[in-house]
Amino acid sequence: MSLMNDMLKDLDRRGAGRGDDTLGDHHRARRTGSAVPWVLSGGFIVLLAVAAMLWWWPDAPKPSTGAIASKPASAPIETAVKSIEERTVGNSGQETAKPPQPFEAEAIERALHEPRGAEQPAVVAEAETNPEKRERIETLLESALTARARDRLTRPVGDNAYEYYQQVLAIAPDEPEALAGLAAIAQRYRELAEAAMDREALAAARQFLQRARSVRPEAEDIQASEARLATLAEVTASATGVESGTEPASETSGEESSLSVRPDPSSVDRRHADRAERLWSQGSPEQARTLLETTLQEWSSESVEPVRTVGVLFDLYLDAGELGRARALLEQDRLPEDAKVYRRAQLALANGQTGEALALLEAGAQSAAENEAYRALMARLFYEQQRFEEAAAHYRALLTDMGNRPAYWLGLGLAQDAQNDAPAALNAFRQALASGAYREDAAVREYLQSRVDALTRRKQTQES
Repeated sequence: MSLMNDMLKDLDRRGAGRGDDTLGDHHRARRTGSAVPWVLSGGFIVLLAVAAMLWWWPDAPKPSTGAIASKPASAPIETAVKSIEERTVGNSGQETAKPPQPFEAEAIERALHEPRGAEQPAVVAEAETNPEKRERIETLLESALTARARDRLTRPVGDNAYEYYQQVLAIAPDEPEALAGLAAIAQRYRELAEAAMDREALAAARQFLQRARSVRPEAEDIQASEARLATLAEVTASATGVESGTEPASETSGEESSLSVRPDPSSVDRRHADRAERLWSQGSPEQARTLLETTLQEWSSESVEPVRTVGVLFDLYLDAGELGRARALLEQDRLPEDAKVYRRAQLALANGQTGEALALLEAGAQSAAENEAYRALMARLFYEQQRFEEAAAHYRALLTDMGNRPAYWLGLGLAQDAQNDAPAALNAFRQALASGAYREDAAVREYLQSRVDALTRRKQTQES
């Protein structure tokens, strides 16, 4: 409505000028006094009609530097008017609900920055979307790890690792850490059985193997221990007529286990990063930072790096504008090469150096074939730098290699539209719109619909 307001203000200024002039010439005012209101009213109505036609006509350009609903979004995305609040994972700010507005470039940046895959399940597991259930799962997993560290595998009743993992699986049947925990319990029992056989405590070994089977009936690796037990029992029985060993008083043999019951480093990295992201999204970035900084300080594994922890902490620093901390984190050299280049490019972008960011990504592209975030950012920066042919090529490659993601159809359509490849752009925009990924994103949805309508009309005109 800025055009309408400007026109009304202009009319006000003109009307004020006439009024002053009329007061300065009383006789002329008397001669024309009855005609002026009708002339002004008629002119005002005509201008309003023209303004309305310009505003609502589908192919007419909107009078806003950010609004490009009727023409290709060819300007660099960062220079667009940012009237749509940015929505990113972990953004602690409040999102402002707004009525549907003409498309603005910030919406494209968000859409391209957050690819949403059509191939992903439409229904997400409730445990992943319900914070209370997720928190309950995390508590149970911590209790299970504590119980395993004390060799409380299946007993005592009410405080053992097996029961805790079963409670997790009752909430989330596919929870990977619970499934891995059951496998670890079975392996631990097998270790205890092997240690018992080494001491010729065959009855104890048999009980440990039975417990291993009860925890993980399908485990094939237990068969080797069962075969060894059968052989030892046969030899002992033939020699003495009695199977040696007694029932264990407890689950432990009193010997050091060769299986570490410490949590797997990769699992710790994933869980702490996930927890930090939830804290961030709930408006507690400081708690998230403290958790991740503590994780890095206490990290002891020499074989596994806390890649996800570093990544989320880097994003927290970047979001807070603490570029020095983000840079220092990268200097710790805890990320694989492609991830380091990707993060350096993000730093360059934060400093407003889009060209440098793209140069970094191009130089390291050979090592990033499997890094989807890296490739998606590079495609977006090609578009922003108005290298539309390369942007289109990279979006096509992403669609081929990474799947039918709506954001890549959107990016491809923008690049092809900027090259005036109307048929290809129309197909890409239709694919993005048909995915349904932008039903709740009014700005992107309306932009896509406007381009589909305009390009369809152009196609029909050319064919007629």
